[in-house]
Amino acid sequence: MKSPNSIELKTLQTEVDDDDEDLEERPRSTMKKHKNKSFLFYSIVALVLFFILSLIIVIVLASFYVVMIALSTTTSPTSPPTIDSFNRTTIKQTIQNYTRTILNFGTRVPGEIGNTNTQLFMKQIFSSLSPHWIIEEDSFQVDTTRLIGRMSPFTNIIATLNTTNAQQKRKIILAAHFDSKLFTGFTFLGASDSVASCAMLLHLAQWFTLHKQWIESSPFTIQMVFFDGEEAFINWSQEDSLYGSRHLAQQWQHQQLLSNIEVMILLDLIGCNAPMPSFYDFPHHGTVGSKWYQKMVQLEANRTLSTKYYSQHTYFHSTRYNTFIDDDHRPFYERGVPIVHLIPIPFPNAWHTQSDNESALDYEVVTDIFCILGRTLLKQFGFQF
Repeated sequence: MKSPNSIELKTLQTEVDDDDEDLEERPRSTMKKHKNKSFLFYSIVALVLFFILSLIIVIVLASFYVVMIALSTTTSPTSPPTIDSFNRTTIKQTIQNYTRTILNFGTRVPGEIGNTNTQLFMKQIFSSLSPHWIIEEDSFQVDTTRLIGRMSPFTNIIATLNTTNAQQKRKIILAAHFDSKLFTGFTFLGASDSVASCAMLLHLAQWFTLHKQWIESSPFTIQMVFFDGEEAFINWSQEDSLYGSRHLAQQWQHQQLLSNIEVMILLDLIGCNAPMPSFYDFPHHGTVGSKWYQKMVQLEANRTLSTKYYSQHTYFHSTRYNTFIDDDHRPFYERGVPIVHLIPIPFPNAWHTQSDNESALDYEVVTDIFCILGRTLLKQFGFQF
């Protein structure tokens, strides 16, 4: 039998040994905790770095995508676009809508509400294309009391394509008159004289706006002039006619702006098919005007027949017609401005009659002429056909 002292001693020794084991276990436990904390810290750092790297990659890829999209939508000046894909139906419908809007204003004698509403409508079209066009007005009054018993207000509308250094560039002017002749016995709307021409110019403005970047690199810019007061109030004479064009030509002469005009292309009496319109090279075109006119002749001749509705009819003839027809070009022609006068010979049957309303128009004819004129001009700015 063991003595109680020996048992006590052994118990004490056992407790001491247990204490030693606890001392050994404590550092191990502490080390495990430190290791767990370090692992957690580095894991969090790794996740943060992975997130940042992923974000950078996403940003770089997104930037690359945006750049590629921008490049794909930017036309390179070394590869001129083609406008063969332009929809003929859309062209015809747009011109028809513009024509009907103006005709719905009624007669457009200077001083009448129809004349004012037509001005507002044309300015509205160019304002919708802002800031690509600069709109100006040339307003004045003339004492026409002896003719119609009142003063007459006139306003020419001038719209210039807002290209870089537009004021220094040579101008290709497209022009038409928007007023209608005064008749007391019937309502004269003048659909071909010259609402359809104005509608063509308004739609051409949209073409030029759409491809403005190609005109930027050209020495030319486009200017459109809508003349008021082309028609005589009573009988055509030097004094009773061309009110708007005479005033603007004089103004531009004083401002020394005429020498900067490359050519003025004047449209008049366009839109009827009775008879089918034929244009000619007039003597007053001069050398420069004739050159521009012949471009239209060549373009029509080089097109396949399927591109025109009236494929068998020739609109632009290369032959010269030795007659001077007085029109809004005269005040500019007399001051040395090159002219292209697009007026059909012979005049339409509806000329200065009550029947010159929308029913006299053939929108297929209008669209044919629009495409030939528009493509001739756009070709000068690098377009391919």
